[in-house]
Amino acid sequence: MQPGSTFDTSTMLAFSTAENPLQLTVHQNRSDLIVKRQVHGSKTTTTVARVEQVFDSAKPIFIAITSSSEKMAIYVDGRARKSVPGLRPNASFTGRLVIGTSPEKMEGWLGKLTRVAIYDRELSARQVLEDFESSNTLRAPGAQKTPGLVALYLFQERVGNVVHNVAGAGYDLQIPPRFVLIREPFFKPFWREASWTWDYARDLLLNIVGFIPLGFCFYASLALSRATKSPAVATVMLGLAVSLTIEVFQAYLPTRYSGTTDLFTNTLGTFLGAALHRLPAVKSVLSRLY
Repeated sequence: MQPGSTFDTSTMLAFSTAENPLQLTVHQNRSDLIVKRQVHGSKTTTTVARVEQVFDSAKPIFIAITSSSEKMAIYVDGRARKSVPGLRPNASFTGRLVIGTSPEKMEGWLGKLTRVAIYDRELSARQVLEDFESSNTLRAPGAQKTPGLVALYLFQERVGNVVHNVAGAGYDLQIPPRFVLIREPFFKPFWREASWTWDYARDLLLNIVGFIPLGFCFYASLALSRATKSPAVATVMLGLAVSLTIEVFQAYLPTRYSGTTDLFTNTLGTFLGAALHRLPAVKSVLSRLY
């Protein structure tokens, strides 16, 4: 593969099921390669492996991820870079292969995949190195006969909406006529949305600030018209209703997704807008304007 940008933060590929949409995902996070394994049970657990300084240039990179009964190993250009116990897929591992984005949200990767190979067995370090050294010739006829190779996608079709598996029959990749998310969540729980990142904190702040004008104006309108005895309560409920409507519609947009965190932040912003209008200093300024 070849990264499109050394500043990209997106999902390159994923194995997804309806029960576990993010059971195995591979990401570019700026210059780092990240592999995540998610397991659902009494509680959801996520194991993460990070390999630093993989995408520090725009040159083509050969990545191999192998799994045994004890661990998962990650190779970059034929050299072992990371070994992680507990990250391995279980015996019943299966799923739909999604390439170029996350199954759950719009996260388009900017790079280019030139080959994806899937084996039904663990590859040794020597086999990975041999695969890397011969990668320039694997497009030749007969490459699909490598022992244990069950899927090989070379992306050479250039026309149509099917990427053929040249390793044998079945399991071709389908390119949909329009972009859709196959596992788009509907009201994703806030505890599954939360993350300790600056992007998440920024989104929280923007959602709060964005609804302050709405709360301010609605409260002003209701208070002046005396349409209700409790304009503050009515304003907060109206803000919640607006946020709920937005989240429902976002569930049908492929570039957006529906979550519950925004319900809390938007309602909080509406409350702060109403509270701002009730401050004595603000009332004094508004009375002069009126």
